[in-house]
Amino acid sequence: MNKLFHTCILVSLTLLYSYSGYSQTTQYSDFAPSVFEGSTVTEEIYSPALEGNLQGNPSTQPVKVYLPPDYDNYPDNKYPVIYLLHPYTGDHNSYYKDYGILETVNQLISNKSIIPMIIVTPNAKTIYDGSFYTNSYVSGNWEDFIVQEVTQHIESKYRVLDQQESRGLSGFSMGAYGTVKLGIKHHSTFKALGSIGGPALDFEEMYFNPPYREYLISTSAINNYRFGDPWYTHLMFAAAVAFAPDSTAKPILGRLPYTADSVLIDSIWQKWLLHTYRQQIFCLVLKHKQQKQDQLPPTASYRKHGLHSQ
Repeated sequence: MNKLFHTCILVSLTLLYSYSGYSQTTQYSDFAPSVFEGSTVTEEIYSPALEGNLQGNPSTQPVKVYLPPDYDNYPDNKYPVIYLLHPYTGDHNSYYKDYGILETVNQLISNKSIIPMIIVTPNAKTIYDGSFYTNSYVSGNWEDFIVQEVTQHIESKYRVLDQQESRGLSGFSMGAYGTVKLGIKHHSTFKALGSIGGPALDFEEMYFNPPYREYLISTSAINNYRFGDPWYTHLMFAAAVAFAPDSTAKPILGRLPYTADSVLIDSIWQKWLLHTYRQQIFCLVLKHKQQKQDQLPPTASYRKHGLHSQ
């Protein structure tokens, strides 16, 4: 798993670097580091977006920051930044503890496969082990935390090239879902996306597969939830809180899209579907169409609809 993941990370970072617009920047053409190991620092960021969530997830969250070799020795240099989103059950330390990303990135920078860059891994772990990087009044507004508060904090404190062309978003598993979802919704913020092992375009393939339903069709799993229940059940409760939060749906505080008898609840399922990649793309297309429509002169707009202005 680690070897495969190292390969995925290498490809992802290389793509982000290639599309960042800085592959030919003269600022880095003569880069010859005197040290070949980057450093890490853990920030604690207070988040108004997470304040008051019903799960009691802390409003101050840790964020791990990787600084490239010789960051302190080149005080005039500014760097591209990658926001790296962790997988389900992970946290801000997962890529370092479980996947050896520190060694991988140090090597890529030292052999000039990629230019020096800053990598930011925010925590997004909740009491259900994952936020899905989604705004929810139950678990907290994690999308706002990542896209607004983390980026503003990092780019005001560190020497970051604070423009879209230098900002990438990447992640694995749940982090891959967050990467594509947030990348589509905030396409003017992030230049390049690197999605590794994320869910399918539609939720049916993932959430209606037997392993997930096997644990959830049981009334005891739904009504007698406790920490330590099977992994799939835990995941589904986290998704329910993210995609269909409901403070009256105790003890989960979120709605599952089918009953204990495996009957689809369409009204709930439609709420889940609002969070698919397909829906994000659909909303983006509609937004662009509306923007184009708004830019048309009045006469052109009337003619487009077969009408005539008075």
